[in-house]
Amino acid sequence: MPALGATEVFFSLQDEQGNSQYHTTLKSSGQEGVISITLPEAAPELKIGQNYLWYLAPIEPDGILRPDNYSVSGWVKRVKSTVSDQGSSKSAIALATEYAKAGIWYDTLEVLVTAQRLDPDNTTLANEWKDLLEQVGLDAIASQPMGEQL
Repeated sequence: MPALGATEVFFSLQDEQGNSQYHTTLKSSGQEGVISITLPEAAPELKIGQNYLWYLAPIEPDGILRPDNYSVSGWVKRVKSTVSDQGSSKSAIALATEYAKAGIWYDTLEVLVTAQRLDPDNTTLANEWKDLLEQVGLDAIASQPMGEQL
């Protein structure tokens, strides 16, 4: 997320038919960085094999979400994981590597972000993060700070 100065953002998740699955307003620091959003337990469970469109936009200081506001969106597909991390003694890098090999992108990122938040001075984790983003053509944000969890 670029530095927008907005203290609130609108987040929504829709199915392929455009039906709203979940939406909310989230607090944000307004600082630039890669952010993560975790759906709450109360959100509807995403169905395996289904594609969902996520959308994120800053809310103006006057509390209005304007149609011409800057926004970002992308697709996520819920898949059945073949990676087992339950009761595992795997390192974060090993677990992230397994998710990446299985093509489970968001979980790969989540493992690396969580590990780096727990150990912010670990240069190996920072290098893995940078390498992963560069491998998928996201060089422009590879050096951005981890950002916040909304």
